[in-house]
Amino acid sequence: MDLDIRTLFAAHALVSTTLGLLMVAFWRAHRGLPGLGLWTLGTVLLGLALIGVVTRGVLPDLITIVLGNGLGLVGMAAFWNGIRLFGRKPARWKAVLAAIGVVEIAVAYHTYAVNDVPARIVVTSALMSGICLLCVQELLRGPVRRFRTTSATAAFLFGFVGVTLAFRAASVALLPPDAGLFTPTTAQAVHFLVSLISNILIVVALLMMAMQSLKQEVEARSVELEAARSRAEQASRSKSEFLAQLGHELRTPINGVLGFADLIRTEACGPVGDPHYREFAASIHDSGEHLLDLINEVLDHAMVEAGILKLEEDSVDLAATVAFCTGLLAPRADQSGVRIAWSVAPAARIVRADEKRLRQILLNLVSNAVKYTPAGGGVTVTADLDPATGLRILVEDDGIGIEADDLSRVLEPFGRTQRGRARSVEGIGLGLPLTKRLVELHGGRLLLESAPDRGTRVTAVLPAGRVLVPAGMAPGESPARRPADGGDPAARNQDGWSRPVTA
Repeated sequence: MDLDIRTLFAAHALVSTTLGLLMVAFWRAHRGLPGLGLWTLGTVLLGLALIGVVTRGVLPDLITIVLGNGLGLVGMAAFWNGIRLFGRKPARWKAVLAAIGVVEIAVAYHTYAVNDVPARIVVTSALMSGICLLCVQELLRGPVRRFRTTSATAAFLFGFVGVTLAFRAASVALLPPDAGLFTPTTAQAVHFLVSLISNILIVVALLMMAMQSLKQEVEARSVELEAARSRAEQASRSKSEFLAQLGHELRTPINGVLGFADLIRTEACGPVGDPHYREFAASIHDSGEHLLDLINEVLDHAMVEAGILKLEEDSVDLAATVAFCTGLLAPRADQSGVRIAWSVAPAARIVRADEKRLRQILLNLVSNAVKYTPAGGGVTVTADLDPATGLRILVEDDGIGIEADDLSRVLEPFGRTQRGRARSVEGIGLGLPLTKRLVELHGGRLLLESAPDRGTRVTAVLPAGRVLVPAGMAPGESPARRPADGGDPAARNQDGWSRPVTA
């Protein structure tokens, strides 16, 4: 075969060095993959060994012959142990390193004591052939069960290289004593041509096995994460169902406490006598009412989390709802010295919603605004229709505000701001999160804007499709201008739809 052996060596060295650099890059990205580090080491060592062969006559024999052959043998051993680790088996270095040590002694002897090139070729080729066959054995006994095609391909290539090495060793042993490393014999040419091509294919096959292993690990991890997510969802549903059941169980005795306290407070069965009893009864009633409010919040939150809270939608007069909620909270605002005012645009008055939950949204937002606004401050509730964004219900105050870091926290269940006066305000941190979920159940979103000492603005944005044309009104006709206050002229604003409630 008319091929220049030194040229094949040079090409092989260039290819192996390039493959080594690619393997290093891949290993750096996937260091946790078993065996990949040893495959990278093997590829790099083979590249260095081949560079040593090409530089013979330029560098000392100790580097190019003794060290070069040693690096090549250790590189092949690294491939073998890497395959063992990849197949979940322990590495075995002692026996193979001992064999490499024996061969290195023989190489050194046939380099310095007796300059016998054929002998060096025979011993190194024979050991490399044996290691190749060990690689074939490990591939067929382990990884081939997980990666049939790629593992079988790698085993075939290792076997092919091993056979050409054995053929080279046998051929050189039978050649005349003057045969050298670069002698253009058929056995040498076949081996180096085959090893050049096979080395590329072997590295590709090993990388494909590595990629398939990573894919299997990702799929297994995805299954584990999905199972963990299912368990977490089940635990969350169980927690929510428990809270819902607990809320139902607690409501009965709390209603009893409230009922009996009310009987005492109103002296339904006759005079109580000592006026202190009426004070005690009033305290019992107020405490029970507060506890019932907390339980209702927990219950509603649990029902939302469990996905069992359903909306009962109907046509709702938004102006009347706002008037009811602000009026209900007016005594509390009066005690705190806080002013409340509201207005509803005519185009936004009639909406499709769950009236009970809409009231709950407004009561939570206005109640929060009153609680966190100091004496002399004010709370404003407005509603209008923006064709671009939808129905906007805005509750704005000039209270203590919220730190930027706390804006996301207050929208999480049981999350409260820890700033100054806010710590002393009663509540369990479910009002805003529950309001947010109720707005989302209506297909909307809750927007929160605030700054310390500059007040807070909360906007509930509902789909524009929830605004209805009042019954009896033709499309495009303006609504009749009648107030939402039951007709009290003194309570009307200029547009006839807004009624300020001043504490």
